[in-house]
Amino acid sequence: MTNLKITGLTELAEAPATGDFVPIVDVSDTTQGADGTTKKVTKLNLVSGILSSKVTEETRELVEDSGAVSYTGAGFRPTSVEIIYFISGYLTGSGQGFSDSGKTSMAMYWSYTETSKEKSSNTIIYSEVASNSAQSAVVTSYDADGITLTWTKIGSPAATLTMLIRYFR
Repeated sequence: MTNLKITGLTELAEAPATGDFVPIVDVSDTTQGADGTTKKVTKLNLVSGILSSKVTEETRELVEDSGAVSYTGAGFRPTSVEIIYFISGYLTGSGQGFSDSGKTSMAMYWSYTETSKEKSSNTIIYSEVASNSAQSAVVTSYDADGITLTWTKIGSPAATLTMLIRYFR
């Protein structure tokens, strides 16, 4: 394979196996030249360096007004996020939301009656604590170290919402 360009190789027609190798230039190793040294990396090692996640815990006082709030601590710019949220001791106001790389979101939550689980499209959080009393949130941006949620206050909710935010690279 000496002097053969990567573009001259045949394409792998199926998904690579875990032990398959991918060529990579390690620019920190200049053994082969000033531009770096060509090395091999397995699919598993390559993917584990790209795909990762981080979980943080945040709170939101539901009496707060509508507006944008940044949450940090991911350690990278997320491409999607999952949030499990709850009010301690209650099903009311609890749920789980997802937002994909295009910031399309959906939440599943317990209604204020604690008798049914509802679905809310285009919001990652819908925390309903009483009839016409809730806070909802949408992902407005994926930031260098976390996300920005834009909150909308409905009525006069009063509780502390705990959020477990899982960021995906």
